[in-house]
Amino acid sequence: EFGVRRLIYTDAESRNINLVGKITLRPFAATKINLQGLLSLWDWTEYDHQWKKNLGGLTSQSKKSYRINLSATQTFSENSYFIIHLSRYNVLKSVQGKSSREQTAIVHEDDTNGREDPFGYIIAGDYPWWLDHQEVHNLLKLDYVNQISFRHQIKAGGEAIFYDLYKKNVLRRELYSYDPKFPRYISYDTEYEYRPYQGSAYVQDKMEYDGFVANFGLRYDFFNPRARRPEIENRITEIDTAWIYSENGSVAAKLKHQISPRLGVSFPVSETSEMRFNYGYFFQMPQFDYLYTNANLNVAYGFSPLGDPDLKPARTTAWEFGYRASFDEMWLLDITFFNKQVTNLIDSNTFLNTDPNSGGQFAYGLTRFVNSSAVSVRGFELFLKKRLQGWLGGKISYTYMQAAGTGSSEFEQISWLDKDYEVPNDQYPLSWDQRHTIVLNADLRWWEDWHLNLLFRWNSGLPFTLFEGYATRPNNDRMNPTYYLDLHLERCYRWDGWQLHLFAEAFNVFNTTNILWVDNFGIPGGRLQDISARDQGRRIQLGFISSF
Repeated sequence: EFGVRRLIYTDAESRNINLVGKITLRPFAATKINLQGLLSLWDWTEYDHQWKKNLGGLTSQSKKSYRINLSATQTFSENSYFIIHLSRYNVLKSVQGKSSREQTAIVHEDDTNGREDPFGYIIAGDYPWWLDHQEVHNLLKLDYVNQISFRHQIKAGGEAIFYDLYKKNVLRRELYSYDPKFPRYISYDTEYEYRPYQGSAYVQDKMEYDGFVANFGLRYDFFNPRARRPEIENRITEIDTAWIYSENGSVAAKLKHQISPRLGVSFPVSETSEMRFNYGYFFQMPQFDYLYTNANLNVAYGFSPLGDPDLKPARTTAWEFGYRASFDEMWLLDITFFNKQVTNLIDSNTFLNTDPNSGGQFAYGLTRFVNSSAVSVRGFELFLKKRLQGWLGGKISYTYMQAAGTGSSEFEQISWLDKDYEVPNDQYPLSWDQRHTIVLNADLRWWEDWHLNLLFRWNSGLPFTLFEGYATRPNNDRMNPTYYLDLHLERCYRWDGWQLHLFAEAFNVFNTTNILWVDNFGIPGGRLQDISARDQGRRIQLGFISSF
């Protein structure tokens, strides 16, 4: 769909600093301690093509984060050990926008009829966005492994994550619609502060019998949103479906939990081949914004999305079946068939209300995130690898995938309504439904200290929605395929234990124009020829790595 895939550009004054440090200690023979710290500082202004003629109106952004990880491994015997992980992650995000009193109004270029064109370039005004966001994760994780017998290895453990969330977001966007019942601007203002927590526990038995290996385990996941939601209930009548909305009453969000069985089996077919099968259930909570956004219940105009802390987790059932064989100790062949079914994914629905005293004119409404989307993914992968011997080695893979569902993003249904499309009642190809993918990676070593690596990628076209009037169905057409060739050339010099690697890298060697997105008329970059619709061209970089 339009705008989902795009190349991100930042201004020339962007700064990004990353620092990483690690210390390893062995206070005792059976004890190992790792301490790692990461610091990231990033300041930038993101390019928006519609603001090309008014770049000074864009807002600057910043992200500052640090992570501290402490892990300790205690070995009890040759067959058992214990690992404890402690970590703290803190991220601060901000958008340095102007206050509402300082902002100047947005002005678009006029169209050919002398009227302001809401789809044209913005020539004056300030981007109306201000953000202050902090997110803290405190994690405790425990793992225990014990080879209790020749045939059984037991693994068990668990983790707990405690969050501290704060967000204040003030954002006003234009609603590109010519319907006079809809406002030109919609508000995405929200402020919340919550401290949810989640955790999991698992146990697994690895069983080995004369080449037959089976892994069976159970995992328990839970999440407590520690929040309340407004009384918004779905009432189904004989005539229609209505939403009952009350700002005065609230309902406590429930604890979400799930027991997920996992099974993996592999067994030999011959001395050089084996088959495998994996099956499991998986649990994943929605992003925090879908749970908590707009907790202050700003439902102005019906398009400020209302989060729901009572959203259900995405539930995934997945299996894969594979076959692997080696030939002449030189070649490896692997074939994998896979299938994944996901339910309870996030979409949004909108209830619009009209004022009976205004002749049916638009008055207000409500938009909220809901668990309404489902996805089905199936396909297979064929993989062939040649071990590096002599001057040539490498691998090639081909993947066929089919991804269908009832929604590709959280605003899918609103997008259909806004564009006056027919809402489908069945599954359709999703925006990331890439049917065919070929990857070729070749290593060439014609001299001992020279190394050349070639990486070629070819992808079939992704879906997009071509406008066909009211009967338009989502993702009813496809873009052109994309392909890339990357090259890495390296030369190594050695002197008495010191190594110096000089390298040259070229990305997209053929300078291919690969289209990332098109608009609903199939035009790359839309009417304004947005440069984010075209992936990067040829790039060359030089560097070196020194080791002692």
